[in-house]
Amino acid sequence: MLRRSLAAALLLSVAVGCATASERDGTFNDRDAGETDLGDPKDTSPGKKDVVEEAPEDVPATPDAPDAGAATRDAPEASVDAPIDRPTADLGDGTCAEGTTRPCYTGLPATRNVGLCGDGFQRCVGGRWGVECNGETRPQVEECNTIDDDCDGTVDNIQTITCYSGPPGTRAVGICHEGMRRCDGAMAPRCIGQVVPETREVCANGRDDNCNGMTDEAGCL
Repeated sequence: MLRRSLAAALLLSVAVGCATASERDGTFNDRDAGETDLGDPKDTSPGKKDVVEEAPEDVPATPDAPDAGAATRDAPEASVDAPIDRPTADLGDGTCAEGTTRPCYTGLPATRNVGLCGDGFQRCVGGRWGVECNGETRPQVEECNTIDDDCDGTVDNIQTITCYSGPPGTRAVGICHEGMRRCDGAMAPRCIGQVVPETREVCANGRDDNCNGMTDEAGCL
């Protein structure tokens, strides 16, 4: 009886020891298994997050770098109508500043600003230069007046000029006709060769002496 009790106690002690060792082994294995799970990047167990492939939701995405060419492509083109600061009235593209003027001359280029000849001006209206050249002086018929009227660079470059000092309307009528006056840098005092009306009509001579268009009319002497 005593032997059976001792044997039972021994068996109980062995069973308890084996259970303790088994529990220790299980704890060790669980720890090893846990370490293995934590190091496995492919573990999809609930409650675990993949720190490598999945970014936290509250971290803002990094903005893309701006396209360097976009600013160039989208930049507005300069307007040709914008005011341009220029030293002259002509804007260089066929337009002009409103109300401004510029010199002009429509005579022969060789006569510009020679003798009597001089520039006029054009005015900008509606952004365009006017057609007319206002106030210009172009070459004239040369006269004996100490002025270069024909703008050829020489003053009074004529030998003689016609002249007539009779009443208006009598020139080249009846016996009346013009004469010649020599130009030598100043107007000659006499009109040589001219014929002016007589004071009275002379009878029976067949001429219009007073240059009124009638010959030997009533009242002649």
